[in-house]
Amino acid sequence: MLNALKMLPEKTVDGRALKVTLSKGAPSHEDNKPSSTLFLGNLPADSAASIKDFFESYGTVKDIRLVNDRVTGEFKRACFVEFENVESATKVYESQPVSFKSNELKVDYAVPFSEKKTSRGISRRIQRGERRF
Repeated sequence: MLNALKMLPEKTVDGRALKVTLSKGAPSHEDNKPSSTLFLGNLPADSAASIKDFFESYGTVKDIRLVNDRVTGEFKRACFVEFENVESATKVYESQPVSFKSNELKVDYAVPFSEKKTSRGISRRIQRGERRF
C-alpha cells in the first residue's frame, strides 16, 4: 500500500490539489493507568437500566455516567462506570472480553479529565464550557 501511495501522483479535483497520506491510526490506550472508573463501549441500545446490576457482581458501583448525544440526547451506547475502588475496576478490565447482553464490550480505564491531552480547537472550547451549534 505504501508503494501505491508513492506512485500516486498529485491530482487536481475541481481545481483543488488532492494529496493522499497514511492514517496514523487510533490512539493507543494501553498506557492508561488503572483507575476506579472504566469506559465501556459497544453497549446494547436497551442496556441503560441494567448496567449497574451487571457490574455490581465485580464490586460496589459508585456512579454510572451514560454518554448521550449533546443535540438529540440519544444514548450513544457507551458509559463510564465508577467503582468504589481500583481493584473492582481491575477485575472487570482483566476479565476481558466482557460480554453483556450478547455484545462484547470495549473496556478501558478512564483517563481523568484533568490528564486528557487536548487537541486544538473543539476540545478546549468544550473545557471552557463553550458550545457551537
